[in-house]
Amino acid sequence: MILICFDKIVYYFNYIGVVLDRDYFKVLLEKAGLSKKDFASKLDISYSTVNGWGSTQNIPYWVQSWLENYIKAKDMDKVINAVEPYIK
Repeated sequence: MILICFDKIVYYFNYIGVVLDRDYFKVLLEKAGLSKKDFASKLDISYSTVNGWGSTQNIPYWVQSWLENYIKAKDMDKVINAVEPYIK
């Protein structure tokens, strides 16, 4: 396994590719305003699966981009709600 750190984000490379660091996963969940239970519910996967990520299982490669896009969408909703009264 190879460990590489860019801008405080740690990536682990193993035989299946990039693996998201558990601590950064927690940071992304916090920024998204989601608990592990909320995240599992939104994706219709079991909480025990999500809870095992980073300890008993690797965090899937797609989780980082999904959470980053979710955060961006929430931010965009805030912008839309702020300007909406002025464009009607």
